[in-house]
Amino acid sequence: MRSMSGSRRNSGSSLVSSSSASSNLSHLEEDTWILWGRIVNEWEEWRRKKEKLLKELIHKGIPHHFRAIVWQLLANAADMPVKNQYSELLKMSSPCEKLIRRDIARTYPEHEFFKGQDSLGQEVLFNVMKVSCSLPVCTT
Repeated sequence: MRSMSGSRRNSGSSLVSSSSASSNLSHLEEDTWILWGRIVNEWEEWRRKKEKLLKELIHKGIPHHFRAIVWQLLANAADMPVKNQYSELLKMSSPCEKLIRRDIARTYPEHEFFKGQDSLGQEVLFNVMKVSCSLPVCTT
């Protein structure tokens, strides 16, 4: 019964505890941000010397703002020869351009990123499809 009635001091201390908990959460988020920034900047070292810890952190989840960078690093995308060809292929005309333009609006009609003619999503998807259509087909 005494614990339920409590005193002002007790209720005040619980407010301090909850505010310090939210403060700790922001520190945790800040620490996570700093950690992933360090991982990205020191990628090769983390990949070679701290592989087990890196895998654990990836399994726990990559923060949204770092996902694109980390997935490119994981896929060794920077070392792919196609990356260097992308801008050149984008400048070229493709026999598939008309087909891509016709179908692009129907690809993800309900997805917000792809809604609207000439939206950023449609333009980015068009570019990827155009370049993919321009690549030589592998026959091996």
